[in-house]
Amino acid sequence: MYAHQRHAGELAAELLDVVNEAELEAFLCRLVRTAGARLAPAAGHELVAVLRDAAERTLPTLTTTALPSATPGSVTAKRAARAYGMELEGISAEDRDYEIARQFVRFAQAAAARASTAPVGVALGRAGREFAPGLLSPHAT
Repeated sequence: MYAHQRHAGELAAELLDVVNEAELEAFLCRLVRTAGARLAPAAGHELVAVLRDAAERTLPTLTTTALPSATPGSVTAKRAARAYGMELEGISAEDRDYEIARQFVRFAQAAAARASTAPVGVALGRAGREFAPGLLSPHAT
């Protein structure tokens, strides 16, 4: 476990407050910058682009606020549960959204940390196997 992951809960709460694409971009850039020690600018941009796509496909609160034409939140939550390997049945929508955001943050932090020593694709794959086993597979979303 990476030291910065203990802040995943705080970052998840911040992510839940994102209301548009510009805020999402700023959030992801900050997250990558703080978690990915000395990433080359090109690697940072590539990682942020992939993370932005993952967030837009799997974060229910984001799809209903920042991307109103996107898939409805409940469908996105089911997709996220598969992508992140989570069981979300029986919890409130608020708790569900928080847990999804927290797992996304863990995945993003791990990918950024690993991208400082490996190519972005390899870093994403390794982080995905640990925190988002269904996210990067061809049939995930």
